[in-house]
Amino acid sequence: MSRHQQGRPHPRTTVVEGHRKLYVMVGPPASGKTTLAHRIEIEHRALRSTPDEWMIPLFVKSTANGKRNVLDGRFIASALSALRLGFNVVLDFGVWEGRANCPPMAGVHGGSRM
Repeated sequence: MSRHQQGRPHPRTTVVEGHRKLYVMVGPPASGKTTLAHRIEIEHRALRSTPDEWMIPLFVKSTANGKRNVLDGRFIASALSALRLGFNVVLDFGVWEGRANCPPMAGVHGGSRM
C-alpha cells in the first residue's frame, strides 16, 4: 500500500531548469499536507502558496463561489514567476489522485515530474 493510500500527504516534485523545485502537495483532506508544506518551505527555502490561508481572510469562507479558482490561477502564475527567478515553490492546493492531476507546469518549463 502506498503512502498516498494510507492517507499521508506527500509532495510531487518537479525540477525546473536546474536546482529550482516545484513541490505540489498530494493527499486527502486533513492528512497533513499544509504541515508538510510548512516544513518544505523552511527546509528548502521555498515560497509556499496555501489558498486556504487566503480564502477566509479575503472572502469570509473557504469556498466563495468560484473565487477559489481565480486564487489558484494567481498562485500558479506567481509560482511560475518565482521559478523563473530561481526560487523553489510549494503549491499546497489539496491535490489528490482521483480529484485532479498535478498542475502541468513541468512540461511547460522544460522540467519533469519526479
